[in-house]
Amino acid sequence: MKTRLHCTPVLTFAAFGFLAWWVTSVIAMGIDHGLTPATQRELAAARAATAKYHDLAQAEADGYVNVALYLPEEGFHWVNTSLIDGDFDPAHPEALLYAPVPGENRLQLVGVEYLVPLDATHRLHRYSRSMASG
Repeated sequence: MKTRLHCTPVLTFAAFGFLAWWVTSVIAMGIDHGLTPATQRELAAARAATAKYHDLAQAEADGYVNVALYLPEEGFHWVNTSLIDGDFDPAHPEALLYAPVPGENRLQLVGVEYLVPLDATHRLHRYSRSMASG
């Protein structure tokens, strides 16, 4: 299910790190956080669709590439640029996050991220201002 994004770029980028952690905690640990049924369905779709990406080779076969970005508390980022389109589809995250497994020579899937192209954030910002002004 695709949903058009309707948020301000300030929220999109200012909370990016926190949201990545929060989504990771919800998906990986099954924490509820009092989420709505609609959000629970979206998380279930994300979990089901990304289960195959616990195998990094499968993620790469599906077009995710290592963008050489490592962020503490998030991990290494693999991005599928063909998915960066301004649509939110829980089953098709634009980025997959992998972290090293302690004591092992492998990475494990720890989270997903949904990205918005910069040109879409400008449209979203104009849309938000027009909605606020009436």
